[in-house]
Amino acid sequence: DKPLRLLSIAKHFRQKGGDLTGAAFRLLRPQFPELTWHIIGGPPDSEFLGLPGVKYEGYLNPDDEADLVRYLSLLNGNAILVHPTREDVNPLVLIEAAQFGCPVVSVRDFAIPELVRDGETGVLLNRPLTPTAIAAEIESLLLNPDRLQSLRQNAVRFAQQHFSWDSIGDRIARGMVCSAVQIRN
Repeated sequence: DKPLRLLSIAKHFRQKGGDLTGAAFRLLRPQFPELTWHIIGGPPDSEFLGLPGVKYEGYLNPDDEADLVRYLSLLNGNAILVHPTREDVNPLVLIEAAQFGCPVVSVRDFAIPELVRDGETGVLLNRPLTPTAIAAEIESLLLNPDRLQSLRQNAVRFAQQHFSWDSIGDRIARGMVCSAVQIRN
């Protein structure tokens, strides 16, 4: 089995709930000592740097081959993207994670319910978000590997069906055909 890991991916650590994820990680670590938390993007609060199991990856540039390989290796395998964002419009990182079988723990706000199917491709939490609630959902996933595997498989399938270039092109083409039919009628 690959080691368990949590991921945070954001330019703005606190805005995207990194502090909540860090507090949840602290709650989980005693029960899951092999659990790691990888932070990609903007720097975390100093209180999390140096904690056992925390690794700040920095900004990973997709145009740099080594960074891309690192990023993909973090998404693949036994990872959960934790994204308890305080403000977001349409976090595309959730779709990207799903394409690689990385389920999401996030919030039932913004456009996130359109990107993550609660209980199928990830878990969506209601506000107010607390580290305890986030940790409880992650713990539930970690204690149920079959459920976690199902979320992984569903996430890939959902991303391919709804967000691949082919599916987007098909929807656009269908929209154009429908518009042309309406104009003629």
